Amino acid sequence: MVVSPMHSSDLPQWYGEYAHLSDEGTTRRLTYEYADGAATCTDIALFAGIHLGLMDVGASEGYSVTPLRHDVLEIVHCRRGRFECELARDACVCIAEGDFAVTSTAHIPARVRYFFPFNSFCGTCIVIDFATLSNETCRLLAAFSIDLERLQENLGLKNRWFVGTCTGEIERSFARLYEGLHTDDRGALRLTVLETLLLIERFNAGGERRAVYHSDSRARTVRLMRNELITNLGERVALADLARRHGISLTLFQNTFKDIYGLTPYLYLKHYKMHQAASRLLAKTESVAQIAQSLGYRNASKFANAFREVLGTTPLEYRAANSLSVRSRSSF
Repeated sequence: MVVSPMHSSDLPQWYGEYAHLSDEGTTRRLTYEYADGAATCTDIALFAGIHLGLMDVGASEGYSVTPLRHDVLEIVHCRRGRFECELARDACVCIAEGDFAVTSTAHIPARVRYFFPFNSFCGTCIVIDFATLSNETCRLLAAFSIDLERLQENLGLKNRWFVGTCTGEIERSFARLYEGLHTDDRGALRLTVLETLLLIERFNAGGERRAVYHSDSRARTVRLMRNELITNLGERVALADLARRHGISLTLFQNTFKDIYGLTPYLYLKHYKMHQAASRLLAKTESVAQIAQSLGYRNASKFANAFREVLGTTPLEYRAANSLSVRSRSSF
């Protein structure tokens, strides 16, 4: 999902006409313009055939990707926000904060669309390009007892994505990657990427969450209902009425919604509202009370409690702690 190790000439076919790439030695930056924001992807070549990427998104619209290569392995971690990936047969893979996903482009359909429903996403991605792995890189992996074929077999990547929640060791390893990206410590990044690969190879895959497939019509209906839920955030929509209008039972709607989006409808809406609030708090053009009322909270304390439950801090604390990062979202 981040900058893949490809030539600039492949960029329009891979990411579309609104993507722009700049090269700075072993570091490349991709900017992608949306109707409601932008994204920046930083790609660093650490070994021959292994890249590390950081993706920072401030939009919800998402983008479509047409994979041109079938020998790339991606390991994605979500640090902030959420991203959703629509695959073939109406499967939707959802990755929330603290999750990681592993996939091979060999099993990605001809066209994939990514969305960022909370208008915010920060994540990192280890990209392994098997076509350009050098003998030296392969020997290094072997010296660290890292077997990429065993990793794929352990996670069952023959024909699907793997999505799981990080264990403590893996979460700490990803945290060190973000720190290394922040300080641009290439030596630490190389060691930490190797450590992360080793931990993921040995990860107990029993707790994964697989993509769930639904009929075209049902998935399309639930997505329309989701869009209706988030259209007017100041009003509370009765789910039973919403289901009745769309000709689907309430139970089927709730179950399908959770399969696709990973949360119940109201919990999803709560998280969506709080992430919307977080973006607006950073803009500093509205008071906390104004934001709360626009999102349907007449009681400021209830809004603050909901914000804390989702983001771990109060609205005022969040605004103060992030006041220096408004113009540099990638400083995480």
